[in-house]
Amino acid sequence: MDDHTFDPTRYCKADSKVFLFETRVEAWYRSKQAEVDKGNLSPRYIDNFYLPFFKDMDVRDIKTFHIQGFYEWLPSDRSLKYLKNVIDALENLFNTLIMLDYISQKPSFPSIVLDRKAPRWVDRSSQLNILQAIPEKDRPIFTFLAFQGIGPGEARALKVKDLDPESGVMLISGTFSGSSNILRERVKGKVVRPRAMNPILIPVLKEQVRNKHPEAWVFTNPRTGTFYSESAIKRIWQKVKEKLD
Repeated sequence: MDDHTFDPTRYCKADSKVFLFETRVEAWYRSKQAEVDKGNLSPRYIDNFYLPFFKDMDVRDIKTFHIQGFYEWLPSDRSLKYLKNVIDALENLFNTLIMLDYISQKPSFPSIVLDRKAPRWVDRSSQLNILQAIPEKDRPIFTFLAFQGIGPGEARALKVKDLDPESGVMLISGTFSGSSNILRERVKGKVVRPRAMNPILIPVLKEQVRNKHPEAWVFTNPRTGTFYSESAIKRIWQKVKEKLD
């Protein structure tokens, strides 16, 4: 009090709760729905990382050494890109706290630089060898990804009603965002333009939609009987890589 730094909100239980990390991170997450929809922000960051480390802390007391300790505490079995996303999202939270005057000074954050390697192009022969190494029941979705050129989230979300193999056209009406396994439909009123199918895929797609209901998934995981999750695609691909290495 002598140095004029007395803050009554630290001594009033109702006021101090406003500054708790869990209160502020929840409010911040609610304001970031657009990033969640794009798959750039996952609730798992909060449940698996932020809350176990920062819960019950006053955001005004979180310093650079806490952030560094958090970074060192993160699991080492995650990719550098994943860890960067976790740290970048946390820094965004603290930028928001600064903007809204919940804190007067932002702690420093570690700088994570990704090694952006030039893409390796796979020739057609190698591509076919890779597809042959994929289990036969899982091969259709990987064949589609190899020859159609759309993202895994869009391929996983395809329904029978989106395809017209006879006309050779398809619609991309939805996608799965990141690892959330939540189907995101195209915004109502937005025009979804037909896309031409790669002719090489038409026999495969005809077989995939045969005798299926229009609302059924085009590509069904034979282990679960429903759409492929992101983790299932990654597990299958990792096993193929290990097989070919």
